Amino acid sequence: MSNKELITKDILNNALANLDAKQMNALSEKAAQEALQIQKQEVNRDSLEIRSRKEAEDHVDTFNELSKDGRIAHEVVTKSTTATGSRTITSRSGAATAKSACFVATSAFEDNNHSTVDDLRIWRDASLRKHRAGQKFITWYYKNGPQLASWLDNHSQFKPLVRRFLTMFVNVIKNK
Repeated sequence: MSNKELITKDILNNALANLDAKQMNALSEKAAQEALQIQKQEVNRDSLEIRSRKEAEDHVDTFNELSKDGRIAHEVVTKSTTATGSRTITSRSGAATAKSACFVATSAFEDNNHSTVDDLRIWRDASLRKHRAGQKFITWYYKNGPQLASWLDNHSQFKPLVRRFLTMFVNVIKNK
């Protein structure tokens, strides 16, 4: 023990030795209440952590099941409070993710509801998903699209070029 700890311990022991029985009872009662409050907080924190862990496991299981079924699955982030801060996971698939899955186009047009972005979603759902190669591309894109969109956000000078390319591409697929 350091000198500082010994001095603190001596001060505490001195203070306790100078208390009368009534003060000692009051202090003991207060200490017991504080101890119960701490235990209650620990139980609540443990319960919240267990519940949060279960929610995360359920999301992962759902995501894995959707992938096994051959349905394209995509993870979308939402907030959930846990004992240790916040955890963020939500699994969705198919059309439910339509608004969140066009990463690059949304970045290029800076609008999740732009008509070209909507046309790309329609093409993905109506055409790409029907073919094995299209499904593989979608899986690849869901994995890499966020990084590509982030790169485009950091290099915004390329957005006009990407917008032009995507607009031309949509015109080609719409005229088929």
